[in-house]
Amino acid sequence: MTVMAKMKAFLGSLLLTLAVVPAGRAFDEVSGTLSARVNDVGQAADDLRDTINNKTISNEAIENRTYGFSNIGIPSAAVGIRFKKYNWHESETPEAKPASVQGILSAGDRALSRSKSVPPPEVTKAQERANGMFGMGKLGFESMEANKAGEYEYSAQSSALGRIDLNDFMKVMAMLVSQDLLYATVAHESRHANDHQDGTLSPDEVKAGEVAAFRTEYEYLETITHNGEEIATAWIKLNDLAERRHSAVVARAADYVFSLLALYRTKGDEKKLKEYVDKMGYQEGSAKTSKTSPFSS
Repeated sequence: MTVMAKMKAFLGSLLLTLAVVPAGRAFDEVSGTLSARVNDVGQAADDLRDTINNKTISNEAIENRTYGFSNIGIPSAAVGIRFKKYNWHESETPEAKPASVQGILSAGDRALSRSKSVPPPEVTKAQERANGMFGMGKLGFESMEANKAGEYEYSAQSSALGRIDLNDFMKVMAMLVSQDLLYATVAHESRHANDHQDGTLSPDEVKAGEVAAFRTEYEYLETITHNGEEIATAWIKLNDLAERRHSAVVARAADYVFSLLALYRTKGDEKKLKEYVDKMGYQEGSAKTSKTSPFSS
C-alpha cells in the first residue's frame, strides 16, 4: 500500500487509536490479546533510537513523504508545507523506560521553556492547570477505551474541578515517542479543565469544546516545534519501523503521531479545526455518559 493510500485509509478511522495497556505488557491488536512484553517494545525503541542517531533520512525523503498532506482533506490546504531534516536534541529522543506522569509534564515544561516563541496565553494557562492538577492528585494514568488518548471527567452540575486521565498506553508509547509530543494530550485535556472552570464547557456542545481544546493543542505544538518538522520526522521514522517490525504497538504509536501531524496541518484555522473534529468522530451530546459525570476527550 502506498504512503498516500495509508494516509487516506487512516483518516477514515479515528486518529487516536491507543490501546489500554496494563503494566508490563503491550496490546496486540491483531490477536486482541496482551502479548508483547515491554522489553519487546524496548527493542523497538532501541531500533528507533539507532535510526534517529544515524540521521540517514534525507531532506528529499521527508519532503516527499509529507508534502502530500496538502490535498488529502485534513487539512485541505492549497499549498503544502515542505519539511527539512530535523536534528533531534538528545533530550527529545524517546525514553528507555515506560513513562511517568511527572516525566511527561516535565518534558512539556522543558519544551515550552526552551522555545524561542512565547507560548500563547491559552497554552500557558493549560500548563499551569496541568501542573496544579498533578499536585492535587487529579492527573494520572487510567485504563480507558482504545480510541482515547485522554479525558477530563467533571460534574455537569458543579464547578468543582474534575480529573484528567491519560491512557495507560502512554506509559509504553514514551519508549517510542518523545514525551514532548505526548504532552500535547495534556495540553488538550487541561484546556477542557480550564473551560469547565470558566463555565464554557458543555456536555451538550461537544464539538465546540473539542475545537477549543484542539486549538490549544495545536498552539502547543506550534510553540515547541520548528514548523512541525519534529512531528513529521517522528511519524516517518515510526511508520518505517512499524513496517519493518510488523509491530501493532509501534503502529499505534505512529498513528498517534500522525494525528498530531494532521492537527498541525490545520494551522489552527477555525474551519479546518471543525473539519478535524468531525473526522475524529465527535458527536454532540456524546460527552454525557451519565447525568452527573460527563467526559471531554
